[in-house]
Amino acid sequence: MSEQIFVEKIEYSEVNVKDYGAVGNGTYNDTTAFQNAIAALSGGGTLLVPTGTYLVSSMLSITDGIYIK
Repeated sequence: MSEQIFVEKIEYSEVNVKDYGAVGNGTYNDTTAFQNAIAALSGGGTLLVPTGTYLVSSMLSITDGIYIK
């Protein structure tokens, strides 16, 4: 009897909210940029949030496997 080995392919991503249009100046509404960046991490990864003051006007849903840095 042969032995089968299953390997799970793991892809890891990092996305920066500024690449999705976030400004981080405290007056521009960055909600859509955060939502789109989080959506890009549907398989998990790290959401990079550079230093700044971000205006987010609605609740964001962060799923398991997404980390904020």
